[in-house]
Amino acid sequence: MPSGKATRRWQVEAKEEVRQEWLDPQSEGALVAACPAAGKTIYGCEMATVAREEFDSEIALIVSPTVPVKEDWHETSELFGLGSIHNVPNETLRERLTFRESLIGDREVICVTYSQLANESELFAEMLRRHRGLLIADEPHHADENETFGRALNLVAEGASLRLALTGTPFNTRGTPLSMIKSVEEIDEEGFHVRRAIPTYSYSYGEAITDQVCRPVEFITVMGRGEVEYRSLLNNNTWLRVTDLAARRKTDRLGPLLDPDGAFMMEMLETGIKALVDLREQDDRAAMMVVVGSKEEGERVARVLQAMQTGNPAWSRFSVEEIYHDTPDAHRRIRQFRNGPGDIVIAVRMIYEGVNIPRLRVGVYATGVLTRLFFIQLVGRFLRSEARLDAYQFAKVVIPAHTLLLQWAREIEQMVAGAKIPDEGENGSGGVGDAFEMIGRGSQVTGMGAILRGEAEDDIGIARDFFARVPSAVGRVPDFLATTIERAYRDQAAASDATRGARSMHSRKPDPRAVNQRLVASIVRQLPHHGGEPDETDYARVNGAANRHVGIRRLDRLTTDDVLERRAAFLRTWLAALYRGEPFNEAP
Repeated sequence: MPSGKATRRWQVEAKEEVRQEWLDPQSEGALVAACPAAGKTIYGCEMATVAREEFDSEIALIVSPTVPVKEDWHETSELFGLGSIHNVPNETLRERLTFRESLIGDREVICVTYSQLANESELFAEMLRRHRGLLIADEPHHADENETFGRALNLVAEGASLRLALTGTPFNTRGTPLSMIKSVEEIDEEGFHVRRAIPTYSYSYGEAITDQVCRPVEFITVMGRGEVEYRSLLNNNTWLRVTDLAARRKTDRLGPLLDPDGAFMMEMLETGIKALVDLREQDDRAAMMVVVGSKEEGERVARVLQAMQTGNPAWSRFSVEEIYHDTPDAHRRIRQFRNGPGDIVIAVRMIYEGVNIPRLRVGVYATGVLTRLFFIQLVGRFLRSEARLDAYQFAKVVIPAHTLLLQWAREIEQMVAGAKIPDEGENGSGGVGDAFEMIGRGSQVTGMGAILRGEAEDDIGIARDFFARVPSAVGRVPDFLATTIERAYRDQAAASDATRGARSMHSRKPDPRAVNQRLVASIVRQLPHHGGEPDETDYARVNGAANRHVGIRRLDRLTTDDVLERRAAFLRTWLAALYRGEPFNEAP
């Protein structure tokens, strides 16, 4: 029996949906679309067990996008009691294919990468045919049907008795068909061709937050202007490319802003470090990742961080690591960072997809890539909830205030199930071609902001004012809650000022019922809800508790102001406890 078990609600529901799909003789396979960090690896291992125990499958072939993800599948398989191999070359597998016991025996899971699969796809197809195999494709957006990986995956799928695709992003950057993902092409309201994935089961980011499977993420936005000077290699003419984020142009590229020594990048890095300092108040293992566009930029960012630490001794305690594709023992160092004491890691793409480092709680988006796929996968690195922390935990990602990044940040909770993905070009990086060379660039910061629960804020000073008043909340209360509290505080202060002004003018004071109503609504928004959204029973619960506390059956026009004030004091105490994550006794 496996020692691991998929026990989350979505995993149990998806297990039954996929089981029914596999029982259908006409089925071509199942697709489970669950948001990044939801626990797809554990779920996949559970389904490998179901395939073995209920469908007589002898082996499971798991295909992963990268080596670290492949190693994670291997480790999780072992926890489930499934014998796993993950570092055997194709040549060895080919030699052992004819010797059944030598190939499988207690080795029930074979973990490979898409690259290894494509090198000898017929070998793996034959392996699955002989042993009634299950094929699990992890993040098959790498397998465009018209490209090498997609053709290889299709061929191997033909030999599989059971098929399962697992993804948090059921699309690629071009919106083209993917191997093992059922989809339909449609025309959206703007006339663009889009491809809609058809999952067997889907689990959204919003649901994951409600279930406390994932953390909520807040986006801190940095506004700025930058320019890059280019010189033509053909005629030596020079020209400028200017990016002004205030212009909200989708075609603007981030390159002009990303000079590691420029004001814009330094502001992003400083904002990230400040967020890390705040989170370390409550989580001494919180870590930060800076994703850059190249190794050369990463090395320069490391030097900038070192200079920042020299100028601010309080930051000197943070260690900085660089992990790139050509870093010696890169995969081992990623595992060490996941479990070790490191503080800040700089990477290009090594840690952006499928790599599980739950203690990453701060991100800095310092790369010029502008595609939904990359953005969602990167943000997914910061979402995984940790059992060692309080139930209420959150992450922060610092992003340039580019109109596309702002759009995807606001949409991120709706980006998994039934996603409509328009064509975004080959990689979204928007270069200027080989006939030009960059001869200089500079940037400036023009503003700061935040995206708090899907809405843009022009100024994050509201949250900062709250933390200045309540320093004990630093690292424990996310910015959106701090903003909510501070606004309520300001509303109350304004109401008090208005009341004093009205009294001085001998006029009628404001109705205190409004204060009670606002407090009740704020409490209801913070309470857990069975259906995911507040309903009338939640309001009845809060109002009932407040009424019992002041000794009335219900509010009516005869309720006196002093009773309303005592009722409001009770509600404020309750709301404060919710913000601090502390228990509260509703009973009188």
